[in-house]
Amino acid sequence: MRILCLDVGEKNIGVAVSDPLGLTAQGLEVIKRQSLSKDLRKIRQLLKDYDCLLYTS
Repeated sequence: MRILCLDVGEKNIGVAVSDPLGLTAQGLEVIKRQSLSKDLRKIRQLLKDYDCLLYTS
């Protein structure tokens, strides 16, 4: 089970994803904040792409 980790700021959202066992995490990307709907669309796509069952911020 992978976990998507979000570091939400005013201008950017830092994203990391865990390994399949949930033991370690690697930085993935930084999302430049645009609008709530665009930000959520990008996060939903990452959850799907990395087959994450959980997320945390």
